[in-house]
Amino acid sequence: MSEKVRPPALTKNRPLPARELVLIAVSGDLPAGEEFVIPPFEPLAVGRSAKGIQLTDPLVSIQHALVFHDDKRGYVVQDLKSATGTWVDEECVREDSRPIGVGTRLRFGDTVFEVQPAHRTPRWIKWVGAGSGGLLLVAVALFAGQQFVEPPDPELACPESTLVGAVGVRSLKVPKDFLRERGLVLGDLTCARTTDENDDGRVEAWLHTGDGREFVVLPGDAAQWTLVGELPAHCTQRGKDLSGEYPLLDCAGEQWVSIDGTYRYVGHEGVVVWYREGPAGAEAEPEPDPAKSKEPAPAPTGPIELPGLSSDNTGPVKVGRFALRGDRLGAFLSFRGVDRPIHYLICEEAFEGIAAQALMDDETIAPLRIGCISDLRLQGGGAAKPVAIALSPAGRRALVADVTTFYAGNPDGLFLDDQWSELIAQLGAEPGFLVGARKLVGDTKESDAPPLSPFPDPTRDLASAHVLDARDSRLEAAPLSSTVVITREGDATVDPPGCGLLHLRTSSFVRYGFSSLVSKPFLTVEDTGCGAPTTLATVGYTGGVTELELEGLALRVVTESSASPRGLEIARARLTWHERK
Repeated sequence: MSEKVRPPALTKNRPLPARELVLIAVSGDLPAGEEFVIPPFEPLAVGRSAKGIQLTDPLVSIQHALVFHDDKRGYVVQDLKSATGTWVDEECVREDSRPIGVGTRLRFGDTVFEVQPAHRTPRWIKWVGAGSGGLLLVAVALFAGQQFVEPPDPELACPESTLVGAVGVRSLKVPKDFLRERGLVLGDLTCARTTDENDDGRVEAWLHTGDGREFVVLPGDAAQWTLVGELPAHCTQRGKDLSGEYPLLDCAGEQWVSIDGTYRYVGHEGVVVWYREGPAGAEAEPEPDPAKSKEPAPAPTGPIELPGLSSDNTGPVKVGRFALRGDRLGAFLSFRGVDRPIHYLICEEAFEGIAAQALMDDETIAPLRIGCISDLRLQGGGAAKPVAIALSPAGRRALVADVTTFYAGNPDGLFLDDQWSELIAQLGAEPGFLVGARKLVGDTKESDAPPLSPFPDPTRDLASAHVLDARDSRLEAAPLSSTVVITREGDATVDPPGCGLLHLRTSSFVRYGFSSLVSKPFLTVEDTGCGAPTTLATVGYTGGVTELELEGLALRVVTESSASPRGLEIARARLTWHERK
């Protein structure tokens, strides 16, 4: 009859066992081959909440058994009043102990282990391993230390300066906050030149972006930049303004001037026109008879058949900068119920599903009482019909943003269908000024239309994402969306439509050193507004698009990351949602 054995006291004064043994998992809860060393001076616990071998098998008790070395009997397994017993070579042991040795099989619930000798390492290998381990520890310490050292600001190379009276720069340290707040990465920027346009002795750096913007900055100490202008790309100096004091710049048909150290918009050449050319071989239409008036088109009653982006009768949308002839556009607008200056005009056949309307200078959308497609034309060329015009730079930007919003829900275009991508790209194309070419002509067909200056204040900026009217009541635009740009680490709260309340927990934008090897989310999105808090998503540092749903809302988290020998960095991050149809 076997005797119960009390586990030995935890003391290191006892002699070491002659042979060290391990338990190797054979089958059950644990992967086959996983090893557990039996400590020489303390018991190895087995159970559902054990610190040693933890099993989730419901047949295993919370504290099931102990395996330890006894000075008299050698290695022993002790059952701790378990519900299903401890099986030693398929003998059930309850509240009792059994000696074990090499080859003994132990079963706890459905998990089986086999006792095997531990593999000892020769002493010379231990010495080599100790030396290598020391070097490895030094390397790991250096690597881990990178996470505590702030990475330097990235540098941007500039061409050789030809400044006179000012010190030029060959490279710029770009502040990370400058990039992140504008959704840029270093690869988006090119240092085109360094100048001193206003002769104040300070260097101006001109930075181009891939999306047609140009930033003018005054680089300062410690990478502290002063932004003195955000202009269209490819600006060239055209001499001085009328006073002869300030430099005048031509930026893709727009005029900018430096006043008190800041570049300001002052005017533009012509208007931006989006148009479709007629089929090949078509001739320009003759000017209409002013005595004839146009009646409003009746609302459709049958199936809706709207023109697509291109067909046999209409070509793809093109963009150019045109001149106006006389004051006909002002009379044209007055006759159609527009009595204020406008930023842009959309005709009835411009874009699928969008009605004829105009963006007023007070930022409201006004429908046109009568359409415009047959009464606006380009004079001096082949058959072509304007479908939209922008009378100010702000109007041009607003038209692209508003049409994108109509199809995607927001000006970011995160929910834009593929079928509209080509159209939006054509809208955003850079228009050149067609000198000596066509002029934009508008006819009112009435001689008593009141005079109206169609041009708004060109220096006024506009908010984007205006609500455009659909062409027909059976059509509807994409649900309006919102975008939150994430630029800082920490906690933030976002309140989308409905009862949902989003809590955003943002970690550091950079993962350098040892922290880059640890699995940790960059962003955690929780819903704390409806019932118990619920984690909707955890977004890592690898970048991509994460789709979410929240009570009738479609959400997307978009992150873009960049890798370097130091680790990972999040370049852009934003959260967008829109209501489902």
